[in-house]
Amino acid sequence: MKRSVLLSMIGCAVFARFGTAQEAPPSKLQPADAVLRALPSSGTSVRELSDGRVIFVMPFVAGPKPGSLLRGFIAVADMKRGKVDSIPGFPEDNLIAFAADTSLVRSGGGWVFAKGTNVLGMLDATNPVVAAATVLIGPDSSGFVVATRHYGADSSDVVRVNRATAETELLVRIKRNRGVPAGVPAPMYNGVKEYAVYTLSGWLGIQRTAPYRVDWRSPEGKWTLGKPIPVPALRFDAREKLAYATEQARLQGGTPDRYLGKATEQWPDAVQPSYGGSPLATPDGKMIVYRTPTADYPNARYDVVNREGVAERQIMMGPNETIVGLGAKSVYVRIGVRMSEVQLERHPWP
Repeated sequence: MKRSVLLSMIGCAVFARFGTAQEAPPSKLQPADAVLRALPSSGTSVRELSDGRVIFVMPFVAGPKPGSLLRGFIAVADMKRGKVDSIPGFPEDNLIAFAADTSLVRSGGGWVFAKGTNVLGMLDATNPVVAAATVLIGPDSSGFVVATRHYGADSSDVVRVNRATAETELLVRIKRNRGVPAGVPAPMYNGVKEYAVYTLSGWLGIQRTAPYRVDWRSPEGKWTLGKPIPVPALRFDAREKLAYATEQARLQGGTPDRYLGKATEQWPDAVQPSYGGSPLATPDGKMIVYRTPTADYPNARYDVVNREGVAERQIMMGPNETIVGLGAKSVYVRIGVRMSEVQLERHPWP
């Protein structure tokens, strides 16, 4: 990579703090064509199998006592029949989709390799993928895996690993949240974490934070640096603080007062455009980027950003709705019914 391009990608200008901007036009998903009801978990990710079934992650399930949680599991479901079965033999922590219905599932201190619902075995610490990665991003169909590993106090290297030889290549560097000492309260918006997505076709997308934009790297190694995505710059005033506290109470429990009690110096000057959600790659070559909830937009919404770095539209979601995965022609939405119960919906995409 040329030095000038790498420096341009690592060093970003600070976006204007306050002002107005014309955002992408709003839109909604098409009506759901399948629903799974009364799931006992807050499932975090979904992958679609070639036969139309889905595997979804259930990190925790409701325990026998009110408010208690038990270790969860990976489950497989037939959306049309509404049938759910767990995959026996291991709990889950994370799921990465590979080609041909294969998946890597983090379980305890290692990774389980599965094809469909069949467990094939464990990857040990000497496996090139396990040894090279701090966080696994995803594979392509050409024998490579993209991962991140820590670089310094507030950055991560995005590397491509050859699954056969373990040879690694630095692709780009992104920002990560800076840690705080034990016992010290983390500031609001702790850090300016940036995210990466990687597709089976070999496209790498980077969600940047300052300014808010999306960069793309083609399978041939050519970078397209996105222009700043227009967003209104919102002051973190009393109205936005209450909106933040209300959202945290919904996600983590308690009352808004609990989250309004942070020291004044902990509050930032402005609302960040995107904070608290990982982006997803779409089947038609775009990226879905989670937007920070605000007083005017308390529900989840997502920017749909194309390969030129342009936000084409925003997807506006309903109360307690979150996008958790995409299939070949579908998008999957988790809806929180109550603290210990959710439902999973499948919607046509786009």
